[in-house]
Amino acid sequence: MPVATLIGAETDSTRPPPFCIQRSYQPAMLLRTAPVRWTPKLVESRLEDAADTLYHLPDDRGRALHASWPAVIRDYYNDYCWDDARVPLDPPPAAAIDRMNAAIGWLNWLDYDDALILWRRAGGARWKSICWTYDVSRQTAWRRCVTALMIITSHLNTGPLRT
Repeated sequence: MPVATLIGAETDSTRPPPFCIQRSYQPAMLLRTAPVRWTPKLVESRLEDAADTLYHLPDDRGRALHASWPAVIRDYYNDYCWDDARVPLDPPPAAAIDRMNAAIGWLNWLDYDDALILWRRAGGARWKSICWTYDVSRQTAWRRCVTALMIITSHLNTGPLRT
């Protein structure tokens, strides 16, 4: 195959070049823009993406102190993989981090307990653990979560409040 044919195939705008690499981090809201009208379902999915983005951020433990000596094994169980190993994840893109910061800022509009319930639910916590932590029934926790979503939705749809 001549070289001119290969160069022409690479400049075809209908398909991506063959050297594109797909990243493993693909949140649901990565390619979407801000909706015209916010709904509680959109707010919930944006908070779930924010929790997922926060999970995918690199862990910075142990970077403050660094030595050239190997790590000291403190006891027998650490030597034989008692602790779970954490697999390094791909860092999220900058746009996902910006959306995460905006979504976490929305929690400031809520009461402290309601914000914690909503954030734990966005992070994937089960209703049973949420109810046990806050000493409420499942229906009450669900009602507080829905009310918090409605408060955020109304703030987003009305815009900033002027005083």
